[in-house]
Amino acid sequence: MDQASIDFSRLSFVVPGASVVLTGNYGLDTGQLDFRGKLRLQAQLSQTMTGVKSFFLKALDPFFKGKNAGTVVPIKITGTKDQPSFGLDFHDKANRE
Repeated sequence: MDQASIDFSRLSFVVPGASVVLTGNYGLDTGQLDFRGKLRLQAQLSQTMTGVKSFFLKALDPFFKGKNAGTVVPIKITGTKDQPSFGLDFHDKANRE
């Protein structure tokens, strides 16, 4: 803990079909979140949707293919504990595989 902030060097969890590994910090006083990491899915990106969306996502499957995973996507969690924001993190070069 430094200045009412907790730094996480590796925070991970697993749910059926996916795993997440994050690094970042949490502000104890402000509830501010700043986490970045990777989401690994067993499925290919196109398999996460159905219909027309699945068809168009097939073109992106090769760009998100991971080692020992169907899909690897860089993600970020920002905002506050009461209003978190989840998104893709293509701007963080250190977060790319």
